[in-house]
Amino acid sequence: MTHDAKATLAEVRARLEWEAETLPEWPAAMLAAARSKGALAGVAGNPPARQGAEGVRIAADARAQGGGVGDRSRPSATTQAMAVSGHASASQSSEAREATAEAQRLPGRRSGTALEVLESLAALEARVAGCRGCELHQTRRHTVFARGNPAAELVFIGEGPGEQEDQTGQPFVGRAGQLLDKMIEAMGLGPGEVYICNVVKCRPPENRNPTDSEAAACAPYLDEQLGLVAPKILVALGKVAAGRLGLITPGDKAPWRGRLAAYRGIPLLATFHPAFLLRSPNFKKEAWEDLKQVLAFLGRSVPDRKR
Repeated sequence: MTHDAKATLAEVRARLEWEAETLPEWPAAMLAAARSKGALAGVAGNPPARQGAEGVRIAADARAQGGGVGDRSRPSATTQAMAVSGHASASQSSEAREATAEAQRLPGRRSGTALEVLESLAALEARVAGCRGCELHQTRRHTVFARGNPAAELVFIGEGPGEQEDQTGQPFVGRAGQLLDKMIEAMGLGPGEVYICNVVKCRPPENRNPTDSEAAACAPYLDEQLGLVAPKILVALGKVAAGRLGLITPGDKAPWRGRLAAYRGIPLLATFHPAFLLRSPNFKKEAWEDLKQVLAFLGRSVPDRKR
């Protein structure tokens, strides 16, 4: 691995570690049992005040010097997870060892420990950052991997990054992203209960649709990403994403919106892209019906909508 690739991986891992500490259930819930039985020293802290690449570099530098941002004595999430896993003291009580084993298990259908999944996602994001698999790398500012909770049951997938996403390296941060956040909030979900990504990880010039070759170049990354996250359901945002995920076949004339299918064994539902809803707000009612289907699939009740 080159020096640049190692540096990118270190930055990605640092950001994922900070994000993991703020997630509502994962891996904090798994560490709680170990903490309560003395397997871990108590830890507390906040994510870096500064976000983005600069904040990640600050976090990585602080860890290299033995601490976290704003608290040099606080171990990183990786240090905590390693303490819970194979590096627990041999003098631990049987209860502490039991808590250690409990803390290593992931909820739901995932295989491997929380740390292993985070490490795998970090490595994948580093590979994406160095990808030259199609011509999109020539015009991108940043690759755009994902945002949200990698333990979420629900994943939203768009077609590709736009200009603001290309500038920030985060998906759905422009006006369409703001509407998506409102849609998620209307479902009664918080930002830590969803995961958001795109079919392609680089912005197509002028926000055009990704070509077949561009989508094909990114497909292995998306497949690996979804395999690691292992959600209960996917929501394709827009016709382009629905088509790339196989929900729409060539010559298919049937309505695509609201259709339920599967992608690599994961249930998949398609709805309108938030950017389309900004242009055509009269279709928001149909999109809300789709989101209610998602809630029903997840076994959640539909919140009362504010009038």
